[in-house]
Amino acid sequence: MSSRKASRPQATASGARDATPLQRAAGPIVIAAAALAMLAWSWGTWPDVLVDFGRELYTAWRVSAGDALYRDVPHVHGPLSPLLNALGFRLFGVSLRTLVWVNLAVLAVLIALMYRLLGAVGTRLGATAALVVFVTLFAFARFVGLGNYNYVTPYRHEMTHGVTLAMAALACLAAHLRRPSPRWIAAAGALLGLVFLGKPEIFVAAAVAVAAGLAATLWIERPGWGPAGRIAAALVAPAAAVVLAATALLSVQVSWRTAVSGVWGPWGLAPNGAYRGSEFYASSLGLTGENVRLLFWVAGAWIAVLVPPLALAWARRSASWSRALTAVTCLGLVAALVSFVPLLGWLDALRPLPLAVVAILALTLAGLFRARADGDRAAARPLILTLSFALFALLLLAKILFRARLYHHGFVLGMPAALLVVVAIVDWIPAWIARRGGSAGLFRAAAFGVLGSALVSHLVILNVELSDTSYGIGTGGDAFRADEARGPAVREMLDVVERTVSPEQTLLALPEGLMLNYLARRVSPGPYAELLPTEVAYYGEDRILLALAAHPPDYVLLVHKDTSEYGARYFARDYGQRVAAWLHQNYQSVTLRGAFPFTDDRFGILLLKRADRPRS
Repeated sequence: MSSRKASRPQATASGARDATPLQRAAGPIVIAAAALAMLAWSWGTWPDVLVDFGRELYTAWRVSAGDALYRDVPHVHGPLSPLLNALGFRLFGVSLRTLVWVNLAVLAVLIALMYRLLGAVGTRLGATAALVVFVTLFAFARFVGLGNYNYVTPYRHEMTHGVTLAMAALACLAAHLRRPSPRWIAAAGALLGLVFLGKPEIFVAAAVAVAAGLAATLWIERPGWGPAGRIAAALVAPAAAVVLAATALLSVQVSWRTAVSGVWGPWGLAPNGAYRGSEFYASSLGLTGENVRLLFWVAGAWIAVLVPPLALAWARRSASWSRALTAVTCLGLVAALVSFVPLLGWLDALRPLPLAVVAILALTLAGLFRARADGDRAAARPLILTLSFALFALLLLAKILFRARLYHHGFVLGMPAALLVVVAIVDWIPAWIARRGGSAGLFRAAAFGVLGSALVSHLVILNVELSDTSYGIGTGGDAFRADEARGPAVREMLDVVERTVSPEQTLLALPEGLMLNYLARRVSPGPYAELLPTEVAYYGEDRILLALAAHPPDYVLLVHKDTSEYGARYFARDYGQRVAAWLHQNYQSVTLRGAFPFTDDRFGILLLKRADRPRS
């Protein structure tokens, strides 16, 4: 990188040191205001009434009550998140509200970490813009009919905890780049060990990102094999120590074999055909001709939107246009965007994220080669951090590569890439224009117009989704809002369960419905609390039937759910027929709320009671 081109990152850092306290506080104040507004607007709408988050509440409740994870409480991922949530319940009481406040604290840490990281690779302005996008579109939002795809009540805490710990590891890398110390490397390693105790895809992305940053540092500084070995040991040893310590602590309550299976078991799910080969994961990845076509089509649309202001900003180098004309031009571009993009659909607007991150990686690598050739270590530092952040973003995108989005799993998997692109259009491209004599302000104004249009349009969509969550479920600290389609039947059945099923009796909700167990405070017996098509395919019906026979529930709830996304539409009709036959033989109907389950699109719940004598 030439000295003139390399000066911008240094100037950014210097400017940050020379800023007044008010200037330094402006960004966090704006982000906090946006977060508080979204928190108040979306309050109580975050969890889904039946899907996913009930499992998170139920698992934390049972572990906090003394049940052993993996032995008494089924769990398919690492132990960190359920143990952390259970600790929150023990300290502050068992309630949905407790978990909400714990997750808001984790969210605040994540925001602080990303503000520092994005400010280090860009400016405070870019970091502020990116974090406003984050709190508005990712942290609290709900863009699909189901809840859970947010940072307050995530469908898997391993996702939000993992990405927060990964950002902390990247922050340790950033600190090491500023002031090299083995302590920062060891801290990053320990954090990676904690990420390992969650979901494998988050760990792989974080480990590769941190390792690549350290490798790039060694490549720039050329210290020799001895220092390189010590750095590798400083990273790997703490990570391994955390994993071994977690396994040992688990083995205090369960057998060593169960503890090892709990820590390492998630890695067995990754290659398992029942999971990775299912229609659900194929749909999430989006590897179809239509999705590939749409990816490039949307990329072309964004180029068409951003090239005109780029060209105008470049032209300002040789023309003295009035500010009024500049403002009119930017407003015209924004108006064109607002009228054009709805034809495409805002929820598809992030499709080109993988292409954008690959472009950022390519330019960053080119800059690193120039910095190494020039011997400019100061210029290399922000580039190394950008490399690590972009690698982390790209590897997270791998699971939704051809269907990148901000909703559904994209609230975590697409988030780092989206924020990096915001920094690119607010900081990097304007700085590049300015170095060539153009008008950075013109392009930045257009960029803010684009971001404003995106935010407003998404908030309109969000308002429609939130308006459907008006039915109250739960009481006290467990109160939240559900949709009108399922809320009434769920609340009525909860009343029935509390009158009919005594606290000592067990209740199994099939194929999914642990939220009912949690809200009623009724235990689900046996190792299989959910029987979605993936679980049935993975464990096998023979194994499930043996477990049911060994631990027959006193009551069973058949909860209507369309599982077409997993390749089979209805439990008992399209999969799990042998389990359904066992239920028919051993249980009798008690009461129905709503429509009869698994017959058509109407929602309903059927309560079954174990019969005194099996049917012949």
